[in-house]
Amino acid sequence: GLLFTLMLACILSAAQQRTPTPDASSYLAGTAESFLASCRSDLDDAKKRIAAIKASTSPRDAMATLQSFDTAVLVVGDAEARAGLAEQVHPSKPFRDAAQVCEQEGNSVLTDITLDKDMYNVLASLDGSRLDPAGNYYFKTTLRDYHRAGVDRDDPTRQKIRQLQDELLKIGQQFDQNIAADVRKLQVNASDLDGLPEDFKRSHSPDASGKVTLTTDNTDYFPFMDYSKSEPARKAFFILYRQRAYPKNIDVLAQLLQKRHELANVLGYPDWAAYITEDKMVGTEQNAADFIEKITAAAQAGSKRDYEELLAYKKHEDPKAESVNPWDAAHLVHGAKIEKFGYDSQVIRPYFEYSRVLQGILDITSRMYGLTYKSVTTAKVWHPEVAVYDVYAEDKLIGRIYFDMFPRENKFKHYATFNLATGKEGFRLPEYVLVCNFPRATGEPGLMEREDVITLFHEFGHLIHGIMKGNTKWATGDLENDFIEAPSQMFEEWPKDPAILQIFARHYKTNEPIPAELAEKAKAADDFDRAL
Repeated sequence: GLLFTLMLACILSAAQQRTPTPDASSYLAGTAESFLASCRSDLDDAKKRIAAIKASTSPRDAMATLQSFDTAVLVVGDAEARAGLAEQVHPSKPFRDAAQVCEQEGNSVLTDITLDKDMYNVLASLDGSRLDPAGNYYFKTTLRDYHRAGVDRDDPTRQKIRQLQDELLKIGQQFDQNIAADVRKLQVNASDLDGLPEDFKRSHSPDASGKVTLTTDNTDYFPFMDYSKSEPARKAFFILYRQRAYPKNIDVLAQLLQKRHELANVLGYPDWAAYITEDKMVGTEQNAADFIEKITAAAQAGSKRDYEELLAYKKHEDPKAESVNPWDAAHLVHGAKIEKFGYDSQVIRPYFEYSRVLQGILDITSRMYGLTYKSVTTAKVWHPEVAVYDVYAEDKLIGRIYFDMFPRENKFKHYATFNLATGKEGFRLPEYVLVCNFPRATGEPGLMEREDVITLFHEFGHLIHGIMKGNTKWATGDLENDFIEAPSQMFEEWPKDPAILQIFARHYKTNEPIPAELAEKAKAADDFDRAL
């Protein structure tokens, strides 16, 4: 809590100085043409800011110059961030196409900035001796990142770097697009739903032929793999789920790996792993490999034990079983936890109605950090299901958060927090978007698996971290890249705590709080199969 307490003190001080309006979602609520025009306007603004820094003939103050540079990079980054979000969530293909163009053009502008020798020389000539620790950190990491980008290479090499960066972005966009667009369907017998929760069965009625249609959306896939008693159906679904974007992404992935290796070589690194780990806390690819080896060695005995327990449980269902197949694992873990710990994940589901869980997170973080969340119904958004809240600290507006939580066609298929606007003291308030794929409450209560609740808390950690750090002097380069997971890893532990569950986990029918014994059993079962 100390980290966030210090952040909050900074926020309140900064909030006295300005009240920017958080309205970045309006960019995604207009037309594709207006979105691309606003993107290009921002990119032009950023280029003018960079040109002004380089053209200045006044004595250069390190803090003022670095702040101006930080703002210019922020303007480019936010244009790219809006585009990246729109590509993943906007329901209109022409809009997603426009966003793709915006991201490409933004990436080119940012690459040009990082390869601009004149801009680098201005920054490198600054006297940073009087910078505060945060400013000094920004100064050092900015110069480091310029070198990593290749600013000190000759003109032909820098042109090659530009080309590779542009190609890598386009390849990555294609990879993501292929996955989002490829929702596959599987028809199973109604009997294959034996073992599934009753609310799942009610929302998946058989057609006239007696078949039930499932999709590869997470809301269908994971419950089925956990609970279905039909091994053939689980196997078919397992294979289908892993074939999304196949065979399209085979060649795309090969291109991505090849171009990454080529870029690393051009920049003077032996491979992509050496390049990508250098600016992380792990430091080197060897350190990363050593860490993986240590974890593997530490988990070996436990994973063997867990595997043997799963195989033993499988033999209850099939005495002739000789191995545990990958499509068996989730189902067997569910059964083994019932047998070993008396914990049935289906029994806990009725206590995790989506709307209650979300309100629970808001209540907990409000209590911990002195925040207030106010629903915003007038915000212009990209889809009617998006919920919006303004975040206040002691009556001062400090940011805006968005929840796009349910699956739909052509939407991002996993769970993530997206940046819509990067906060910077006196310039812009932070706006972050939580994009998930939880069960939609349509005639059913929208019950969540316990693992989904943990995921929601994890992602909310990213969301609140972005808001809390978004009212300081530095918009970019203000933390170690790896640290971004630390708040989320803390948040995800909370719904495992029986005492915290008492705050929000209530039965959707009876309103009774979750029994302490059930919460304790769930926590005790967490360690099972962790090594495996």
